[in-house]
Amino acid sequence: MAVFGGMTLTNKGLALQGKAQAGTQLNYTRIAIGDGSLSGQSVPALNALISLKKSLPIARLQMQPPNKVIIGTTLSNADITTGFYFREVGVFAQDPDGGEILYAYANAGVTADYIAPGGGTDIIEKAFDCVVVVGTAANIKAMIDESLVFAKKSELDAVDAAKVDKVSGKGLSANDYTTTEKNKLSGITAGAGGAGSASDTVIGNRTISDTIAPTGDTGTITTLLGWLANMIKSITGKSSWRTAPATTLEAAKAHADDATRHLTAAERTAWNAKETPAGAQDKADAAKTAAAADATTKAAAAQAAAATDATGKANAVQANLTAHIGAGGTAHAVATTTLAGFQSAADKAKLDGVAVGANNYTHPATHPPGIIVQDASNRFVTDTEKSTWNAKASTAVATTTTAGLESAADKAKLDSIAAGATVVANSASNGVITINGTNATVYTHPNHIGDVTSTGDGVTAIAAGVIVDADVNASAAIAWTKLSKTGASLADLPTRSAADLSSGTLAAARLPAISGDITMAAGAGTATITAGAIVNADVNTAAAIDASKIGTGVVSNAEFGYLDGVTAGIQGQLNTKANLTTTPQQTTADVTYYVRTDGNDSNDGLANTAGGAFKTIQKAIDSLPKAINHDVNINVAMGTYAESIVIKGFFGKGSFAITGTATVNIVKALGASNTLPVTLTALTSTTNNANSFEFSYCSWTYFNTCSATAADTSNAGFVIYGGSAVLASCVISNKWAALISRSAANVYMTWCTGSANSNAYYAMESSKIGGDGNTLSGVSFTSNGSNISMGAGVINPWGDNTQFSRAAVWASANADQALTAGAYTSIKYAGVSTNQLNGYNGTTGVFTSPQTGWYKVKASGLVAYVPATIQCQLRVLQNGSAGYTMDVKNAGSTSMHIMLSGDIQLYLPAGDYFAIQVHTTNALTLTGGNDITRLEVIRVA
Repeated sequence: MAVFGGMTLTNKGLALQGKAQAGTQLNYTRIAIGDGSLSGQSVPALNALISLKKSLPIARLQMQPPNKVIIGTTLSNADITTGFYFREVGVFAQDPDGGEILYAYANAGVTADYIAPGGGTDIIEKAFDCVVVVGTAANIKAMIDESLVFAKKSELDAVDAAKVDKVSGKGLSANDYTTTEKNKLSGITAGAGGAGSASDTVIGNRTISDTIAPTGDTGTITTLLGWLANMIKSITGKSSWRTAPATTLEAAKAHADDATRHLTAAERTAWNAKETPAGAQDKADAAKTAAAADATTKAAAAQAAAATDATGKANAVQANLTAHIGAGGTAHAVATTTLAGFQSAADKAKLDGVAVGANNYTHPATHPPGIIVQDASNRFVTDTEKSTWNAKASTAVATTTTAGLESAADKAKLDSIAAGATVVANSASNGVITINGTNATVYTHPNHIGDVTSTGDGVTAIAAGVIVDADVNASAAIAWTKLSKTGASLADLPTRSAADLSSGTLAAARLPAISGDITMAAGAGTATITAGAIVNADVNTAAAIDASKIGTGVVSNAEFGYLDGVTAGIQGQLNTKANLTTTPQQTTADVTYYVRTDGNDSNDGLANTAGGAFKTIQKAIDSLPKAINHDVNINVAMGTYAESIVIKGFFGKGSFAITGTATVNIVKALGASNTLPVTLTALTSTTNNANSFEFSYCSWTYFNTCSATAADTSNAGFVIYGGSAVLASCVISNKWAALISRSAANVYMTWCTGSANSNAYYAMESSKIGGDGNTLSGVSFTSNGSNISMGAGVINPWGDNTQFSRAAVWASANADQALTAGAYTSIKYAGVSTNQLNGYNGTTGVFTSPQTGWYKVKASGLVAYVPATIQCQLRVLQNGSAGYTMDVKNAGSTSMHIMLSGDIQLYLPAGDYFAIQVHTTNALTLTGGNDITRLEVIRVA
């Protein structure tokens, strides 16, 4: 049979586990099996099975307190075509950030089972479970294929144990009436549920919510009252139904009915029908235009009618007058403005001055433009025409910067230029001009030959040797340096003047002897400086003598320049120089550095002063050689250092220590590959998103009074990979795990304290955690052959030397005890002989778990003189609510004593409790005695 040991969380599984501790849902997707063998691979680093053979759907998911979950599936070989060894198994889960991952893995190695192919005589149909760690994650689910869900025998046994067999005459409809239901029925008051039974006492207090809107007319009292409260809140418009409204419905009704304060429908209709100011203006403008047109029409008609009427009436009057008095007669008085009469001469003259058809017309103040006759000299101008004309250029003459009218001079100049004329300009090249911006060659210089030559570019040159004496002007004054001194004309110097020799070159044979600081034999031509003749005054300050010509010549100019500024003997100065401040290759003596918050990293760190100490711990670490053969101590003054320190790669025969004074706060401390002892004292890590102290593959690290208490539900206080470590008087609180030991690490703890850690210790990958003194609270677990042993230690996981570290009880009832009829009575085993870790109280009969773990509980009790057919029951009640039956017996046809006994395993986190109870129908007596009524409890895991 395959032996898998235990499931190991992968690195990705650990990361997802951390997310689950923070509230992310832990969703298992499938179980996979394969035949891969481990050959040096790191299990936590695996991302898939080594050799996958089959993926299986999840069929069941069950929590196993306190920190594990059982994930079940069913394996069938019906669809397997090639047999394989069932050697590896993996549980997969969904990571919200990384997709599906391998969460946990196990390998059976050489104990693997062979899975034969289907279709043969070997038919395999087996259910198996994977148990994995989930810590304190609360939101866990799995993708379950319900077609594969089968009930296990233990589950069927549990159902069978809970039912009650049918009894003839009882009239039950099914064989499922349990004792719990019977007790529940017994607790119901007679008449409950009848008319008037729902009193205030029965109903009790109810808490309603006014946030849910009504969805129907039927519901519980709490639901209906909540709906009413929601309606009240909607009516009042307040945030709560209990808040008083701003007004009452009565006041709102009175306000709504007040016709004085509100418009009536008729008033609103009348006001809406009234003209708007804009509409009234439009109508006024239209009326004005119509009136003007009407007035013009009527005036013209009136004028015509008046003319016609006046002419007719004048003619009639004349006729009447003529008929009345005849020519020149005066039968009547002259007419006045008040009395009719004959027309006076003056009126006649006035009438004669009135044109025919004249009327009494008053010219209007305004009239439309259409009545005005336009001609060539008188016309209307529109706004558009005015704007166009105003936008035209002024009559000013145009300049080179402002547009305007063309001047007469410009016109004359333009007229003088032929149409299509080109623009010609100079060019930088000889013989080239620019026409309309394009270069054009207009002249090519001819080549010359002879004494003076030239090429096409026009540059001339005198041919060599063509100038003769006649060509040289007498006043040319040719310089001496330009004359050849070897010609026959200069051979006879005695015939030449001193001026001829002032710049010339004499043959050596003609030179005289020289003596003094510089000596030369006559006619020799080579002079010699007399040894020692040159003194300091002879050397010019700008001589720039090369250093290679001084002494033996081995010193260069650059090297010689290094002496500039030297004020004393160079060797003496070197001898008195302090050691270099750069990091040496190894220590030559004990080293003490000082670090202070007011220091400076440009200091040498050798003095405990602001001017001598470093400012950062890392500067002090980096100033040390990797090879330490002496004692090195970094003294850190009290304060907060916002840095993560790294101690890596130190080796040698010496020791390394960082010692804090009082409280020294850092972010975190990391260590790796140190082969010499490292000691950290009084350092407090403040990080809340990483492991506080993490050391990998260090030979020996000593943490003395270090602290990690910042809340972090995803990381650990201390993580040790490989090597050895000691934690002494450290404080570790509020972490996912107080201590994690990995990769065969060996960690010893002594007198460490802390609280509120999700997990206390986690040992994996054949590592070990041990210690004495205080034990941290929280769940601890191991994997991959690891071991956690606190206190006296172990020879094997549950050896004899663990008796003083495990809770254990042996007690008996030392007196008879009355049993209450129809109720459970707790047994008080007052005769306590063994009570390891003081978990049992004989006075109350309650055992309280001093340690988290699995407990084996065995109890018995003798009930005396039980009447015929009466039933007695023994149970354990956990935490006052969960009851588990241990034994049930019925008396026979006559009265008898009944011995009740049973045992059970309980998982009890520290602080959980239980009591042993007896239930009888009648009031009976439990008999005391250590041989018949006793309790045995021991923590087994």
